[in-house]
Amino acid sequence: MMRVGSRPRRAGLTTAPLPIVSLGLVAALFFVLPLAGLLLRAPWDDLPGALVSPPVIAALKLSLICSLWAVALSVVLGLPLAWLLARVDFPGRSVLRGIATLPVVLPPVVEASRCFLPWEGGVSWDGGSTRRSGSPFSAVFRR
Repeated sequence: MMRVGSRPRRAGLTTAPLPIVSLGLVAALFFVLPLAGLLLRAPWDDLPGALVSPPVIAALKLSLICSLWAVALSVVLGLPLAWLLARVDFPGRSVLRGIATLPVVLPPVVEASRCFLPWEGGVSWDGGSTRRSGSPFSAVFRR
């Protein structure tokens, strides 16, 4: 007899169709190949000296401090918010959920649009101005 709200047990894993496995392998290569390139081309002989240089120590310290603060804020503020959004029905819940997902969604969008600025008359990587090149993104990034 099944309890109310429980899910039926799955009999076992099934084999995936070949097209899905193929696409999954291609997607995995998008992650594995750049990582392998970085690992193969890294200057491993200079690593011990580079890790103790003052700029690297400062960067690691800043990264550690920022990540610890982010974890602390996530625990103190994020867990109660997640609990409210998952368990309590209140007016504006969907709006608050949308606002809560903005930090996850916006960084890739902002970075992608920043990558197109040099072709669309924005600021180039060296700080200079660029001209319009007539790229296919002109309609999206029109002023």
